[in-house]
Amino acid sequence: MSRGWSESDKVVAKAATERARRRAEQETIKLHQNYKVENIDDLWRLELQIRQWRKERQYQFGLSYETANKQLAHWLAKGWLLESDLARLSPERLNEIKNI
Repeated sequence: MSRGWSESDKVVAKAATERARRRAEQETIKLHQNYKVENIDDLWRLELQIRQWRKERQYQFGLSYETANKQLAHWLAKGWLLESDLARLSPERLNEIKNI
């Protein structure tokens, strides 16, 4: 359901979801970029870390308008979104998100 969401807020939320997803992926790549694989055990540990990342984030970036305010607030807190990513939201919705 998208009750209470204007078309312009939906557009901003969809774009913000994509930005958050990309930033989360970039964060993970940076975390694993310098991982040294010197032996097979290192490789298996890296594989487990990657699996855990996929498990944690697999469904995190589906946008549900019923929970979107909480999702956007969560991504702000994680640093995957910036306030500027949400600046075009209606002032009421932006305040709701900031207050979460």
